[in-house]
Amino acid sequence: MATPRSSRAARSARTPRVVPAPRPARADVAGLLAAARGDGMCVVRASLAPRDVVYLVSVLEAAEGVAGVLAEHGGELSLVCDATGLSMLQELLCDLGQEIELGWRLEAEVAAAPLSPDARVGGCDA
Repeated sequence: MATPRSSRAARSARTPRVVPAPRPARADVAGLLAAARGDGMCVVRASLAPRDVVYLVSVLEAAEGVAGVLAEHGGELSLVCDATGLSMLQELLCDLGQEIELGWRLEAEVAAAPLSPDARVGGCDA
């Protein structure tokens, strides 16, 4: 006669373990940004409070195709858009800057200094 198994043991026996996808290394993010710069794309560096990241990403997703987001750590983000959509992204960031603490700038160099969330450098009329 088989020995009875606990419900926990039975669940773990029939449920396959889910292995999370590997998180991209910082070098991979840098490679993606370098590739974006080479294809006529614009990279905007944004700095905001970590609690506001989800809000910013949801607004960008609702705007459908304005920019792609690469999260580096905490509230440090890289927003990638094409040159034709840059003005729309800048306008959106200016509007968001009135609601949340948001510092951003168009990145022209590969290595950019970190931004403080209270530094508005994106060319908004404040």
